[in-house]
Amino acid sequence: MNYGLLVKLAIKNMRSKRSRTILTTLTIIYAVALMVALETVTHGVQLSVTNEVKSILPADVIIYSSTIAMPQQVASAMTHMNYVSSAVPAILIGNAVVNGESITLIGMPTSSLQYFYPNLISGGLIEEPGDCIISSQLAEKLGVGVGDYIYVMVPEGLGGLGSTYQVIKLRVAGIFSSIFGGLFGFQVNIVVTSLSYLQTQLGVNGFVNTIFVKLTRDSSTTLTTFVNAIHVAYPDAQVYEQQNIIGAIGNVISLVNTFFVLIIVLSLAIAGLSIANTMLMNINERLREIGILKAIGSSNSQIMIMFMAESIIMTIIGSIIGVVVGFYGAHGVSALLNALGYSINIEIVPLPSLFALGFAASIIISIIASIVPIRRVAKVRPMEVLRTG
Repeated sequence: MNYGLLVKLAIKNMRSKRSRTILTTLTIIYAVALMVALETVTHGVQLSVTNEVKSILPADVIIYSSTIAMPQQVASAMTHMNYVSSAVPAILIGNAVVNGESITLIGMPTSSLQYFYPNLISGGLIEEPGDCIISSQLAEKLGVGVGDYIYVMVPEGLGGLGSTYQVIKLRVAGIFSSIFGGLFGFQVNIVVTSLSYLQTQLGVNGFVNTIFVKLTRDSSTTLTTFVNAIHVAYPDAQVYEQQNIIGAIGNVISLVNTFFVLIIVLSLAIAGLSIANTMLMNINERLREIGILKAIGSSNSQIMIMFMAESIIMTIIGSIIGVVVGFYGAHGVSALLNALGYSINIEIVPLPSLFALGFAASIIISIIASIVPIRRVAKVRPMEVLRTG
């Protein structure tokens, strides 16, 4: 018996058992779609977070001191180093307060805002002393828009331990978006104003506590050399590397993805059990047909291939549909997160390697799940089956 005929018989049986075939195919679609959707979303979040960190902190190295004591000229001196592309001086206060909301207040040169700020969704950049731009999450919490005034309370000495605050009046010139609104518990309430205005208000003209440094070469050796030099020159300063920040957030995403992987494995296992059950029922119901095929000269291997063809055909159809459903389902997951109040602009991009993995995993599971029931074919004795039939 040729293999083409075996495949035709397999397809004929799938049609005769249409309901069972559809239900089994649906479990495969579900498992593959879930895998593609969750992993596509995870990759999209990782990509979006990386881009967001680079947008909010577009520096290879951030030099920070808890006190505003670094001369601003230090940043200018750094730009003359042969491996430094730019060094932007700033004041960063992480324990300021606006209407009871904890915020991060940043003062930096207005000429560097194009280098720093994320996407503006309304308004414009800082034009006048006392202007500021704020994150969309904070604007929503405070109920303010472009042209409104906010009053920022900065702790005396920046330590945040005392009860004395200095109040700084700022006009909202623009509002920018941020992926971090509510993502994994992060709340980024940011207010950015001009460095010179903030220095004047705090009485620290000529001094900063933060420098954002961009290196000319994306090299670990260059980065290590620069960081070591900073530690020697400013032993009290804290030095943060952008990649370390991205890595820390990536660890949180990986932890969530581990939970996703467990769900995916469970769904694939359920699909495998469904396939095994379907094949077992098909074989039990077709013992007489198996006996006839053996009586006319079909070998065990040929009959096994016929049943394996049924399993693989169902899996191929389910996998193809599952990949398509999963990819477009990822868009649905992104829309659902935004509908639930998580303002996340997830970059959903097709991942051919993920599609191939989902397809291959389902085929492998289908073959493994079918082996045990299909082996029953070898135990079927034609004469016994035909006699009892």
